[in-house]
Amino acid sequence: MLFETVADAVKVLEELRGKRLEEIAGDTVLLGSVLWYLYVAVQGCIDIALKTISKLTLRAPESYGDAFTVLREEELIPEELAKSLIAMARFRHVLAHVYTKLDLNLIYDMLHHDIEEIKEFLKVLAAKLRERNIELSEF
Repeated sequence: MLFETVADAVKVLEELRGKRLEEIAGDTVLLGSVLWYLYVAVQGCIDIALKTISKLTLRAPESYGDAFTVLREEELIPEELAKSLIAMARFRHVLAHVYTKLDLNLIYDMLHHDIEEIKEFLKVLAAKLRERNIELSEF
């Protein structure tokens, strides 16, 4: 289930928040863990957004980031949350394709700030889906 997969990745990331930037930068296994679980969490949010759009037969998004715009347009998520998720979707592209040029300060900032927005996305969207009698088990 996508919601559980993202929630599990968030739990791991919350544990990794206790590490200092220097620890993460100096340990390739630790850095790899942070990057992997960030990727899983963000990609999972994208997948949830796309599945929601498909399930509700909403307009097809033009990009991963646009998927969150569609959810905002349909009042499934608030505007500020959509903006944050759009930025995360852009970051996912960098993480997946330009990983050799990652800014560790940005990664560390995401680890400490964006995780809360991912949790908010899961909570808000789950509530909206339940309002429409859609079971989360379908995700």
